Amino acid sequence: MAKGDQRISASIATVDLVPEGTGTHVVFTGQAAFLDRLDKVEYRRDGWEHLIGFLAAELGEKAQAA
Repeated sequence: MAKGDQRISASIATVDLVPEGTGTHVVFTGQAAFLDRLDKVEYRRDGWEHLIGFLAAELGEKAQAA
């Protein structure tokens, strides 16, 4: 991620889809390297929790954080 021309972090996300009964269990793993104090773990966590929550709502489900 960058702010202007300055790189502030780098990340990788992995999504595992595991069959569970008649549905699917989704496991999201995010890893990040923060290069300065402009980006924070909390910002990333909040962003991904919102996105996963939107996906769950669209599918008629409820997201649960581990």
